[in-house]
Amino acid sequence: MRFTKEGEMDVRITRMILSRVGRFCGEVLQEADQYRKEFIPRALVGIARAGTLVGAPIARAIQRPGQKVAEVWRSLRRQLNRRLWDKREEAMNRSFARQQARGVEARTPILVDLSDLSKRYARKMDRLGWVRDADESARCKTEVIRPGYWVFEAYSFGWDEVTPIPLVNFGYSLEEGSYLSENEALGAGFRAIHEATGGLGIVVMDRRADADYVLQTLEGLPMAFAVRLRGDRILEDPEGRRLGSVREVARALRLEGTTTLARQIRGRKRKVRIDFGWQEVRVPGLARRHWLVVAPGRFERVDKRETEGWWYGLTSEPIRSAHEAERVLKWYRLRWKAEEAIEFVKSALGLEKVRMLRYRRIRRPILLAFWVMALLAEVLADLALSTRRKLYELSQVLREVPADFLLYRIRRALANFFADPQQRALADSLCANPASGVKIV
Repeated sequence: MRFTKEGEMDVRITRMILSRVGRFCGEVLQEADQYRKEFIPRALVGIARAGTLVGAPIARAIQRPGQKVAEVWRSLRRQLNRRLWDKREEAMNRSFARQQARGVEARTPILVDLSDLSKRYARKMDRLGWVRDADESARCKTEVIRPGYWVFEAYSFGWDEVTPIPLVNFGYSLEEGSYLSENEALGAGFRAIHEATGGLGIVVMDRRADADYVLQTLEGLPMAFAVRLRGDRILEDPEGRRLGSVREVARALRLEGTTTLARQIRGRKRKVRIDFGWQEVRVPGLARRHWLVVAPGRFERVDKRETEGWWYGLTSEPIRSAHEAERVLKWYRLRWKAEEAIEFVKSALGLEKVRMLRYRRIRRPILLAFWVMALLAEVLADLALSTRRKLYELSQVLREVPADFLLYRIRRALANFFADPQQRALADSLCANPASGVKIV
């Protein structure tokens, strides 16, 4: 077979993508049994191609010549329901987290959040609990509680320090019994992060972390953190004398630092000056010393009923200068990347479209969706600018490369790229060749 110059580049792209997919799956599935080693790579590629967790589109995306869609769909359903998966799931999760934690260093931010998987019309789905529908609550400007499941999310950052990479992610329901409270689920997630990273990284979290159980868990592991506080928490000075509430300490604190942030104001991006201050404090019940960082004004979109417009943060990292305090503000500003990440998993990978009755089968597509996100980040990592442009051109997604959240574009790009019969046939032939070492589609 002879290729033009453009065709040779297409072949190189196909080989590069498949090699990275094979490397990713090979490391994650070291502890998996043979069924999982054959099924999960195909499922990941199918979800990435189809952009959904619905069985029929995935089956069409991984359908081989001569196979019927119904046959592939039944195979997917059987695999998701296998009890053998239960015996391997914990080991596979540990392997995945260890692989994703390879780039985590002492001061790498690790974003932690809890998200909802709302099932507004579900009645018969197994182990349904009650969740706060964040999107609907924001739209209605009031608390909206609906049936659904919770999702624990933890993300680190990779090559570009912008794209969030899944680290520890799992779905759970308080009705199922494994976790009796939100705090227990958070504790399990923190322990999994600590095991994968060896205690490296900075846990960054919103006000859910301002709970005695969570702070004590982070201190006991131990793990460094930078979290948001409520204004009514009582603080002490380094010698253990009472200082008053966070709100009172902040009002008396001298604001010695200044930074500028780009904010959207009335549809336009403008630079906003932010003053901030810091002070060493103790939190009653915790042995270590901590540092309070405060910023008034427009640093963060905070609930004014709780903070009167101020932002209060607590960190275990020592602060000796304005530069180190400003670094804490930057860590916390990255927290919005967790919101973007879960939105990507919900919209680009169809997480909210999961429609399965058994709880065991519900958890697994949630897990696979985050693995697909990690796989896309693996494909995108260190991608040459020319190759990235070529992918976008071939997929007719985007001709200009610069963007903040590239995973939307790379998923659509790969889906359209492998929709081409020649590239799909080449991928099938490469993966069917034992010498390639990749068994994907």
